[in-house]
Amino acid sequence: MQPPFRLYGAENSAFSQKLLTYLRYKGFEHTYIPRTVANAAEFSRLARLPLIPLLVEADGRTAQDSTQIMERLDAASPVPAARPEDPALGFVASLIEDWADEWLNKISLYYRWADDNERKAAAKAAVDAMYPDSPPEGAAEIVAARMAAKLPVAGAGPDNGAALEAAFKDAVALLDGCLLTRPFLFGGLPTSADFAIAAQLNQLQKAVRPAAILHDATWLSAYLVRMQAPQPAEGAAYETLASLEPTLAPLLSRQIGAIYLAFAEANAQTQASGGAISLDILGHPFAQGPQRYAARAFQELRRKRAQMPEHDALTALLDTAGCDLPLRMPVSALVAQSSEPSAEEDTIGEEDEQD
Repeated sequence: MQPPFRLYGAENSAFSQKLLTYLRYKGFEHTYIPRTVANAAEFSRLARLPLIPLLVEADGRTAQDSTQIMERLDAASPVPAARPEDPALGFVASLIEDWADEWLNKISLYYRWADDNERKAAAKAAVDAMYPDSPPEGAAEIVAARMAAKLPVAGAGPDNGAALEAAFKDAVALLDGCLLTRPFLFGGLPTSADFAIAAQLNQLQKAVRPAAILHDATWLSAYLVRMQAPQPAEGAAYETLASLEPTLAPLLSRQIGAIYLAFAEANAQTQASGGAISLDILGHPFAQGPQRYAARAFQELRRKRAQMPEHDALTALLDTAGCDLPLRMPVSALVAQSSEPSAEEDTIGEEDEQD
């Protein structure tokens, strides 16, 4: 991938902001282009899917999956570091990134769109951004209604509210603890997990109730400010898996093993057999239909786990956290990848696209 880049995105798209912050941190020459009606024709000509973010390379090639883009750029330009050289840490970073992209995103959608007042405000913001000069009359109402109808497909509707709110409060407490003694999740340098988490939580700060919860998390709040333009100190480095385990283990166990991977495994099974997902999350019921992109993201995680060399400490950590068994199931047992759109065509549409 060759800079200079053009990045089409939106302020209210967590995945756009994830990639934009990453490009700035890495120092890649780029131009950020807010997607509006004025560049709609150009965007449609360049994009394979009607979704953001859209990254355009110097030679005109395009990409739209933030995780894949960041992995390719890290491989080609490893300095400044955004991915640990230690393969065990690198895998854990990918696992936490996926949790942020797939699970925290549900929580963000719920808080933004499930409440009537928040939904009206979010719809107005989305329309104002798309039509900065003269928003069409009634457009915000159309967006709000469409989003309300699509939320249940994403598992982010009001019926799942108690489960999602409990999961969010627990995640905030765990992340706050992870950041008590270090500037970033894995030590002195950010990883893909940091960019993904910060992007989702910065969107959550725009809604009243989650903003209040985040405000009370002292270390996490400072981290979100820091992640707007991360600047590691000179000589900063990643910590070891052993030094990170006391704080990462509860996050992996309570959020990723017990919640996210339980959802991901159930989703993969429903892809193959039909039916609906039904889970207990922190004592609250959670239900939704299957999602294609989530199943493919889970398959990619399993592929990465299968390619990991034997690492006793990583295996012990993942096993204790309840993560290793679902991650080690044969990749061939998963639903096959397809050419279907790899984004929230399953869920919400163009106002807040997933990569």
